[in-house]
Amino acid sequence: MKKILLIIITIVTNVSLIAQPANDNCAGAISLTVNTTCTPVTGDVSGASQSLPANTTCSTASSANDDVWYWFVATNQFMNVTVVGSNGFDPVFEVYSISCGGTSLGCTNANSTFGGTETVCLSGLITGSAYWVRIYDSGTGIPTTTTFTICITTCTPTGINETVVKEDVINIFPNPSNGKFNISSTKNNIESIKIINLLGEQVFSLYNKQNQTENTTIDLSRETKGIYFVRIEDENKNTIDKKIVLQ
Repeated sequence: MKKILLIIITIVTNVSLIAQPANDNCAGAISLTVNTTCTPVTGDVSGASQSLPANTTCSTASSANDDVWYWFVATNQFMNVTVVGSNGFDPVFEVYSISCGGTSLGCTNANSTFGGTETVCLSGLITGSAYWVRIYDSGTGIPTTTTFTICITTCTPTGINETVVKEDVINIFPNPSNGKFNISSTKNNIESIKIINLLGEQVFSLYNKQNQTENTTIDLSRETKGIYFVRIEDENKNTIDKKIVLQ
C-alpha cells in the first residue's frame, strides 16, 4: 500500500499541472489598445501550446509550441508592433489580417536573441479593421523565462515621411499583378520610386528617372505575394502613394 501511494505521489509531483493561458488559441486573443507611445502589456507563454506551425520564413524556429494571441483595431494605416522578450525568451511574432490565423502579413525574429526587442512598422493597414498578433519563443523547448511585453503604436515607415500629394496622377497596371507591372505618370516626370512591404521594409528603389512619364516596368516576382506600398516622387519633389497587390 505504501509503495502504491509513493508511486502516485511521484507521478503527481512530476506531472506539470500548469494551466493554459486564456489566449493560448486565437479565439481567446487578448485585445490591445493602440497608443501614441508604447504602453507595454505583459504576456506569458507558460502552459501554452502550438496553434499553428512556425513560420520559418522569418525565423529558424522549427516549432511554435508555445504561441499566444493578441488582437487590435488599426487606428491608422501605419501601425507599429513591438515585442520585448524577458531574459530567457527570444520572441517571434507574426501579424494576420481578415481573421484569426487568416492572411499572414509577415513575421519577424530580426534580433534572434534572448531578451531581444522585435519591432515592425506595418503599412497599408485599413483603419477600423482588426488584426491579430501571434507570439512565441524561437526555441523548440520551454524557454527559461516565459514572459514578454507587447505594445501597439502608430508609426511612419522608413523613407515615407514626406508630404503626400493626393492628386491621382500615377497609374499602376496591371493591379493586382503577378509581380510584373508598370508605373506611369499623367503629369510630371517621375524621379524616384520606392516600394515597401507591410513590415515597413523597402524591397525596391529606383532613382534619377529624369524626363520619365512613360511606362516604367517593375519586377517583384521574387517577392512574397501580398500588398505593397508604392511611393513615387516627381520632378517637383511631390510624393504620391499607391498600393500594388501581388498575387
